Amino acid sequence: IQLEAYIAQSKQLEEKLIEQNNFIQKVTNFIPGMVGYWTSDLLNAFANITYSEWFGKTQDEIHGIHIRDLLGAELFSKNEFYIKGALAGEVQRFEREILKSNGKLGYTWAQYIPDIANGVVKGFIVLVTDVTELKLAEISLIEAQNKLNEILESIPQGIVEINLRGEIIYANRGAGKILDIHETEIAGKYFNS
Repeated sequence: IQLEAYIAQSKQLEEKLIEQNNFIQKVTNFIPGMVGYWTSDLLNAFANITYSEWFGKTQDEIHGIHIRDLLGAELFSKNEFYIKGALAGEVQRFEREILKSNGKLGYTWAQYIPDIANGVVKGFIVLVTDVTELKLAEISLIEAQNKLNEILESIPQGIVEINLRGEIIYANRGAGKILDIHETEIAGKYFNS
């Protein structure tokens, strides 16, 4: 009778564990980024659906795979420093340029968070967000700023930008010529001085 009770209790615990794992999988599948768990042996113990989409593999193919085999040798070598840091118990945060499975260039913001129990790193949680749209907007903004700066520097008239405190924060070459001072020496001065 005790054995039957033990078997019944074990079955209930197993069902509850499966139910909890399914719930975690469902929740993380709705997170707009990769969520995974890698053991200290660098084997995948968990990955949300975004891992499948990003790397072009099924979740069954990802589960149990070595991180080097998923990332490929080149990307693994780029991330190895951060992996070692996570395995040393240090949270890692970094931006990465990456080629997606569809062949397009993407940008990610990654975090490797160590899972530490009793002073031992058991593995690490990986959170990776696709920041491609933000990065492309940033690149476009920088390019536009550079073009604007080229235009402003080519104008012979003096152009000065002043903040609300009256501090000069930008002056073009034309302003430097007019004031007979290098434009970098103008920045930081106050308009009324």
